[in-house]
Amino acid sequence: WKSCSHGSGRRMGRQQAKRIISQKDFVSQLDDAHLVCDRDSRLRDEAPQAYKDLHQVINAQVDAGVVKIRHRLLPLVNVKGF
Repeated sequence: WKSCSHGSGRRMGRQQAKRIISQKDFVSQLDDAHLVCDRDSRLRDEAPQAYKDLHQVINAQVDAGVVKIRHRLLPLVNVKGF
């Protein structure tokens, strides 16, 4: 598929994120990013705060020779099923 590794960027486990990240902070981060997505409290484990800085994760993979950056995509919509 010619893509970078998946799952290398979590800063917090799912349960830890649900305990630590408030619903208010979760919604605020999504609003600041201008993302169209569900704000259901069950999705707090996917909050931006639960992940490492994307640039650091990708740069580590570039430095290791795993990937070459060809394009940068910006998320517009996020969909997660229950």
